[in-house]
Amino acid sequence: MNKILFLLNNFMRKLWVRCCAFCLLAVFAIVIGPELGPYIPEKLKQMVTQNTVEDILKILASSMLAVTTFSLSIMVQAFSTAATTASPRTNSLLMQNSTAQNALGAFIGAFLFSIVGIISIGANIYHEDVIIVLFLFTIIVIAIVIIFLLKWIDQLSRLGRVSETIKTVESALHSSIRHRAKAPFLHCTPMKHANTQKRYPLACDRIGYVQYIDIEALNNIANKKDIEIYIHVNPGKFMDSITPLIETNAQLDKTTENNILDTIVIGDNRTFEQDPRYGFVVLSEIALKALSPAINDPGTAIDVIGTFIRAMRLWVDNFPISNESEREDHENIKYKRIYIKPIREKDVLEDIYSALIPQVSQSLHVSRHLKKSLVTIEKIGGETLSEASREWQDLFYHHCQTCLSDKEYKQLVEE
Repeated sequence: MNKILFLLNNFMRKLWVRCCAFCLLAVFAIVIGPELGPYIPEKLKQMVTQNTVEDILKILASSMLAVTTFSLSIMVQAFSTAATTASPRTNSLLMQNSTAQNALGAFIGAFLFSIVGIISIGANIYHEDVIIVLFLFTIIVIAIVIIFLLKWIDQLSRLGRVSETIKTVESALHSSIRHRAKAPFLHCTPMKHANTQKRYPLACDRIGYVQYIDIEALNNIANKKDIEIYIHVNPGKFMDSITPLIETNAQLDKTTENNILDTIVIGDNRTFEQDPRYGFVVLSEIALKALSPAINDPGTAIDVIGTFIRAMRLWVDNFPISNESEREDHENIKYKRIYIKPIREKDVLEDIYSALIPQVSQSLHVSRHLKKSLVTIEKIGGETLSEASREWQDLFYHHCQTCLSDKEYKQLVEE
């Protein structure tokens, strides 16, 4: 997927895009309807009258406006609840909910269809000879609305709940892990094989998070200019406009430098697509908020710890080589002139446990589950992951010894 497809994919996930698509379909149905008149049998044309269709459209218009307003208020409330009880970072995922987008798109599209249909009847665009066409389109629209309404009702029972939010984030995390596991180095040459020759750093004047790196475009530039490119960032890295994010082995003109920097998408927020670590960070935030004195919900924190174990199990199962150093030698290299560093498993565990351990260590009940997650990760991981897990276990026990009573700490260690 290149940069254009990445930006287009993000654009298509916006709520209003799907609504506009349904609205355009509704207008298209109204416009094309009169042209279908000659193909309608005469017997069908006598089945309904203009008044009948107009009454149906008026009912549809008024009801769809009310349903749309109600649905939007429910969504706003759900987003607010998720931000308060889970994490504000989950709202971007919740807003991409396909069921909600399809439902709102269908409701608004049906409303617009009704309005344009009523206007068409009043303007005599749909005269009595072809009113059956508008009637048939209306039946189709009502059927679509009913289907999406039933799905929407089912979704409403779960929208905004913490458990559903965790499930949504976990699903995005798993998808991101599977995507990155196919190419831990994005099909580039591992950085450890790079030459130690003089390099020329490139810094971007934009400030924000790296969202996407168009490796194919970088490779085309490298081949055209006969250079090597060294990428020092992964998606999710915050750029401050000073720190170099790319280096080259040759001095380049300003145009080429700008072309190289344009291959990296930098935005205000992190995204889940190429950034598996972001999913771990968001889940950790949910657990932290659940353990805060204001919410005091250890059960949610325990559920999140369970998602960490499942995610790391998926990580271990999907990455082809368990040992990081060996993994570098087995990368399927497609872009030999591009060098990049991998996502370190040590950094992944830091995303999970760095903020969580000080908070969890104050509760024996939750500490037991956190200890189990660390022990499990040590057992299922390769050499690098197991070593990192043992380091976090040492830090975890240190915090527990400080926060728990001697009796509780002894119970935790002996279990």
